[in-house]
Amino acid sequence: MGCGIRLLIVAHPLEKERSVSYLLSQINCSQATLSQRRGKLLDLDIAEARYYGGRGQYSCKSREAKEVVRVLDRLASDEMVPSGT
Repeated sequence: MGCGIRLLIVAHPLEKERSVSYLLSQINCSQATLSQRRGKLLDLDIAEARYYGGRGQYSCKSREAKEVVRVLDRLASDEMVPSGT
């Protein structure tokens, strides 16, 4: 999840399955980039895919990845994440 796009792919379907078209509308990247990053997450068993009528729905299946996203979200909400400036 060291890549920002992979982190977003995990964060968006954290509690609910999401389609590729939804992910593309939320993440600023090409479909090819999304596909590559999503494939890596599937290979690592961080994400899972279900297919309904040929359309993929993706969700985060890793408990550890979910916890990382929740911690980062709490830190960002509390403005505890360093800005780098």
